[in-house]
Amino acid sequence: MLSRFLMGLACGLVLLTGSLQAQHAGDLEFEYDGGQISIVNGEEGFEDGKKIFEAEMGFSGLFDGYTDDPGFISEGPDHGIGVDDIISYNVLQSRFGFFLNYWNPTTGLVETTASTLEIDGLANQTISSLMGGGGVIGEADEFGDFHSHLDFQLSSGSAVGAYALLIELSTNASGVSKSEPFYFVFGYGIDETQHGDAVAKFAGVPEPGAIGLLTAGALAGLVRLRRRSSALA
Repeated sequence: MLSRFLMGLACGLVLLTGSLQAQHAGDLEFEYDGGQISIVNGEEGFEDGKKIFEAEMGFSGLFDGYTDDPGFISEGPDHGIGVDDIISYNVLQSRFGFFLNYWNPTTGLVETTASTLEIDGLANQTISSLMGGGGVIGEADEFGDFHSHLDFQLSSGSAVGAYALLIELSTNASGVSKSEPFYFVFGYGIDETQHGDAVAKFAGVPEPGAIGLLTAGALAGLVRLRRRSSALA
């Protein structure tokens, strides 16, 4: 009887561990590299956002228009984050001319929107098409590890589609410059194929004739994006 109990407990711990790993699998991972905040993971971007991250917002009920993903994670000491370092974010104007960018699944275009996106971290910010903002994400612990999530809440009555933010990270650490900009692309009421199309739009996937100009790394990222879209079609 005790043996069965212990086996059940062990299986439960394994499942819990797997669940936690899956929960953080899509988080943005960063480090200090060469005096700059460097984004370690994410899809390749080819325009104003060098990396792309995606998440799904709730589409009904209590969590309609809400997500706290992706999060932000860095594990010291290998990543070089200092003890008690503070990491902040800033929402930038994208190449489309907006701070809150709306991808319309009907037209396939990035358009202005009357919706707003509330970002709740240590300070509350409301992002619109014409207004950005920023704030503190969190602070590294006594080991130099960092893991924090912001709350993203889309305004009620928003149209289905994808909503994107162009973001950069900064730190209070001396001699460490801001990250290159990256995109968070949130799907709201759209399917996986449409979300993939939106990601490709913000990534700035080149036309076929421009593929020969890509580096090997950029081409690999392009293949991943197009393979993903084809698999979901």
